[in-house]
This record gives sequence, structure tokens and C-alpha cells, in this order.
Amino acid sequence: MPSKVKVLPFLLVIVGAVVGNAVMMGRNDQLISFHLYSFGFDINSGTLAMMFFACGTIFGTLWPYAMGANVHEQNVTKLKEWQTQDQKLAIEVQRDKEKQLEAKIATLEAALKQALNK
Repeated sequence: MPSKVKVLPFLLVIVGAVVGNAVMMGRNDQLISFHLYSFGFDINSGTLAMMFFACGTIFGTLWPYAMGANVHEQNVTKLKEWQTQDQKLAIEVQRDKEKQLEAKIATLEAALKQALNK
């Protein structure tokens, strides 16, 4: 969860923008006509601006969460791949240690046989 220090300026900007947009909406009472074939309607320009602002705010707020989920899934996938590689590497390192010990034992056995034969 984001800290309150980071969220507070964001909330202040949003509240200021909403208030500013509401004032603009109240002061702009010019009607805009929309017509599509036989369907048509008039809408207040301030209301239209407020609708665009609200949609932009909603999508702008949700977009990082949508992208964050995707990034999180990618990170989890990479983490699983790295853990698998780490396990394989640990097994390989263990095998190499065993081979080294076997080689040392063989060398010591050969040296012991040679010492006993003298």
C-alpha cells in the first residue's frame, strides 16, 4: 500500500481539479449539439468537460494498477525461473564437490598404496 506522504499530494491535486472543473462547469452553460443520423441531443459544455475529466481520472487511476498486475505477474514468473536455475546450480555445485572429494580420495588411496609398497 502506498504511503500517505505520496498519496496526499495526489489527492490534493485531484480535489483541486474537481473543484476547479465544477466551477468551470457551473460557469459554462453553453449547449453543444450532437447529432448522429436521426439521433441527437444537446449537452452543457461544462457537463461534457466534467464527464471527460471524470473518465480520464478513472482510467488514469486504474491504468497503473492494471500495468502493475502485469508487471507483478512477470516478476513472479522471473522469480520462479531464477529459483529453478538456482536449484539446478546448487545441485551442479554439489555434484562438483562430490567429484572433487572422490578425486582427492583416489589420490590419497594411490599415495597410501605407494607408501605401503615402499
